[in-house]
Amino acid sequence: MKGISVVVCCYNSASRIKDTLDHLAKQELNGIKAEVIVVNNNSSDDTAAIAASCWVSWNAAIPMRIIDEPTPGLSSARHTGIKNAVFDYVVFCDDDNWLSEQYLLTAFLIFESDSKIGALGGMGIPVYEIEPPATVRKHVAQYAVGPQAAASGDVTLSKGYLYGAGIAIRKSAYEYLIKKGFKFTLTGRIGQTLTSGEDFELCQAIILTGYTLYYDSTLTFKHYLTRNRLNENYLFRMNKGFGYSIAFLYPYIYLSADKGIKGKSYGYILLKQLYHTAMTAFMTGFGLLSFEQKLKWANDFSALKSLLVNAVTIQKLCGNLPSQPWIKKS
Repeated sequence: MKGISVVVCCYNSASRIKDTLDHLAKQELNGIKAEVIVVNNNSSDDTAAIAASCWVSWNAAIPMRIIDEPTPGLSSARHTGIKNAVFDYVVFCDDDNWLSEQYLLTAFLIFESDSKIGALGGMGIPVYEIEPPATVRKHVAQYAVGPQAAASGDVTLSKGYLYGAGIAIRKSAYEYLIKKGFKFTLTGRIGQTLTSGEDFELCQAIILTGYTLYYDSTLTFKHYLTRNRLNENYLFRMNKGFGYSIAFLYPYIYLSADKGIKGKSYGYILLKQLYHTAMTAFMTGFGLLSFEQKLKWANDFSALKSLLVNAVTIQKLCGNLPSQPWIKKS
């Protein structure tokens, strides 16, 4: 059905959900149909009650539903949201994303302009609860903010992914993947764990079906970053999570580069990561490291550890991925 659905996945979001929904209630739609779906993902606080109360009190023009998803994990929550969405296009709005007033309208028009676009991303603008230290500010792009490319346009080959905050998906592309047997290897963040990569995995799968990724700098949102995230320890843990997840994404990356034909073996990926990690160790000298070097070391070492610990799963992924029925062969 023509229109756009917004899926807001929530885990203990009581302190954040009001501002996020407030921005959704103020969307300028110019006649397009829309809905908001709040997915309550195993929360133990009053997220659902606060969301419902706010929406009723505002008498918002856009209908809103609250759906419970007991299985923890962002991938599970998003799957539930998109499964229940009634419109052709779906925006994933995190519980700390404040979408600009024409976000939904702009996303809808971009999708309508090109049927090859499978996923669409915009630009996050950071809003800090407290001023972050300089070391954190230097790496703020890792918090899903800032430009995703030098200019608006197709980023399928130049980038290969879009960050998950504010990402919009063509529902039919997602449904095709699920119908053909696609299953996420990565679950996304569960509770307070900082693993990620499910956005990257979805983007790579969409590319392998033959769709494109598109970035538009006019598609903006504010990303509210709470004080507990604006410190070196959190950023270090986040980089360890990135490294852990990238190990599962290498098979997609090489297969995508190989145009869905063959990809690379687990042995090739492991040897390349061993070399990369060894070079990082050599360059840093195992001595007193700067914070930037610590982040790189955390990422590289976690990727290597993940490749070893999850060897069986990643080997299977390398072997099975090229023959998946949802992949379009070039």
